[in-house]
Amino acid sequence: MKRAALLLFFVLAACGSKREREVPSWDLEKIAQKQLSTKGKRAPAVHCYEALDARVGAQAVCWILIDGKPHDVTMTVTEVDGSDTSFDIEVAAEPRTPPRDEE
Repeated sequence: MKRAALLLFFVLAACGSKREREVPSWDLEKIAQKQLSTKGKRAPAVHCYEALDARVGAQAVCWILIDGKPHDVTMTVTEVDGSDTSFDIEVAAEPRTPPRDEE
């Protein structure tokens, strides 16, 4: 039994050592709001539910209220340089369509 537990420890340790860095959801919200703000005009709050892997091409879909309607905000990692991560941020032109059970 001790041998199995020790093997499990090494397997878990190996998995943990290869884990990619993540950008927490609250950081995504701050980054998106800052990039969407223009010349002293602050953008509405951006809401993100999950962290994003810091690897080129990774995406997170957040949302923002525009005229009282939720719009998707897609954040795509474009560059990772050490602890710095760059994003491309796109706001959907049309509001989200609610799921059928919310109509």
